[in-house]
Amino acid sequence: MGLSMIYRSSLAVEFHGNISTNSTTVEGDSFSAEYIVKDAEPQPQVISWFNGEGTKVSQHKLLEFDTVLREQAGNYTCKATSTFWDETTGNSMNGVSLYVQYIPSMNVQITGNASDTARVIEGRSFSVECVVLDSDPSHDNITWFDGDGNVISFNELVEFKDISRNKSGNYTCIATTPFWGGRKGTGTTIMNVDVEYPPFVNEQTVFCVEHDLDVISSCIVLSNPSPSFYVWARNGDLLVREYNYVINKASRSDSGNYTCTATNVFYDETNATGSGITELRVQYLSDVTMSTTPWHNITEGSDVAIYCQAFNGNPNPYKINITFEGETIAESDESALYHNLASISRTQDRNYQCNAMTKVYDQREDLSTDEIQITVFFSARISSEESRVYEASVGDDVSMECTADGNPSPTIRWFNNRNETLSHGDDNSRIENVEAGEITSVLTLKIGSNSFGIYTCEAYTFINPSDFQLMTINEIGNCDTEIANGPIDTISFVGYPSQMNCTLSEYINNAAWAYLSDSNRPIGISLGDVVFNDAYELITNQTSGFYVYNLYIANVTTSINYVHLCEIYGSDPVVSKEAMLHVLSKLF
Repeated sequence: MGLSMIYRSSLAVEFHGNISTNSTTVEGDSFSAEYIVKDAEPQPQVISWFNGEGTKVSQHKLLEFDTVLREQAGNYTCKATSTFWDETTGNSMNGVSLYVQYIPSMNVQITGNASDTARVIEGRSFSVECVVLDSDPSHDNITWFDGDGNVISFNELVEFKDISRNKSGNYTCIATTPFWGGRKGTGTTIMNVDVEYPPFVNEQTVFCVEHDLDVISSCIVLSNPSPSFYVWARNGDLLVREYNYVINKASRSDSGNYTCTATNVFYDETNATGSGITELRVQYLSDVTMSTTPWHNITEGSDVAIYCQAFNGNPNPYKINITFEGETIAESDESALYHNLASISRTQDRNYQCNAMTKVYDQREDLSTDEIQITVFFSARISSEESRVYEASVGDDVSMECTADGNPSPTIRWFNNRNETLSHGDDNSRIENVEAGEITSVLTLKIGSNSFGIYTCEAYTFINPSDFQLMTINEIGNCDTEIANGPIDTISFVGYPSQMNCTLSEYINNAAWAYLSDSNRPIGISLGDVVFNDAYELITNQTSGFYVYNLYIANVTTSINYVHLCEIYGSDPVVSKEAMLHVLSKLF
């Protein structure tokens, strides 16, 4: 029979994965350690791995680390147990020392006028040191970067002097350490610099229109930290302690400057304030006025100036115009406008309107207006220009009608053949109708022996000239008489006598002399043999079948420098011839 040798196992350890031959690895890597039996009789029945504290960490020949941690560094022992023939056991052991490299762990230390968390007030200075707390192996480089990735230092210590708000942001410190196999381990710490600064209140201009609009003005602030409270004031008077100031239905008196003061509190419990002015411009339409020159008693044919003015507006109007019956008759880009109505007529007796056009802040157009009524006064005018002839006998009733218009409504008066005025209050005269400036007067007469002759209807207002209409009452049966020779234009001199001649075909008591006054109204001088005016005399006689009816003036004066008429009222129409008596003041 043969002889078998029994002996303990001979053990070796092999590494697989991210680990060096001298059992160095990097935190976070994966690797395994395998137990290799080189020689054993009998083969071991139990293989186990133990850490440095004697705790079993594996019951297999393979010890695996999926993600190694620095805490797992240390000594590991592989133990193999064999059972011999006599039930005794033999143990074989082999060990490895695991070395775990790791990146630097870091923080920052701040000194100076800043908080531990890098809160600092603008304008102050502080320093920050990048501290490597732990690293394996030791770090070999430190670099500081700003928030844009720019390198600001290769030293542990960085100084911030008179820091400004644009330096706020993240700052990164990176420390590197050399790992086995040429790799680099990188540790990072980030510091957020928060630069605090006083409030800056935005000054602004707020527009609104007066038409009952509400205004909300906000206190727009740039600050760090945000303001803790706000105060609105005007002219030193407190209004509200709010972010917004509200004006309900703004009016022009609300225009002006409003001050918002904002206050914020810094990390060190100090505070700062900032103020800004909001200008409120309340826009409102212009006041508009119109006037005329002359301002009253505008008469037809006169020149009338219309004046239109816009004032007290914000903004001023960009255009004003004058309209008449919807049509623009004048326009200007100034705030005042003149327009002349030359030789105004009664058809221009209407309302005129002045319009001021304004563009408000949002380019909308708005309008303010005023209007004026121009009343054009014009002289009286009788509707019928033809003379009327009435035939009657003594005892008859005769009604004569005269219609005229004018502005103001005219007054009508009557004159008889002796130039006597027949007033409206008399029983024989009445106003028949007054409508829209037109008036009708009716004169009713009971005919007597002295009622025959010329009657004059005069219509007048306060505006010259008056208008006249002649009416004749002839006696029924009167024969027609002609003027054989009428008067001719005559030149006379003041203080001298003069005569105007008129020859009739026969004697008639309806012959008459008259003159035309300045208002072109015939004024009776005589009727038949009766003379009404003391300045005149009649020279009459019958000769060669004709009747001489001459007018004699013993003492000529300038008051009779008129057209004179020789008339016969017994015909239809009235027979009349006229001539001018020219009166000169001096004889050369």
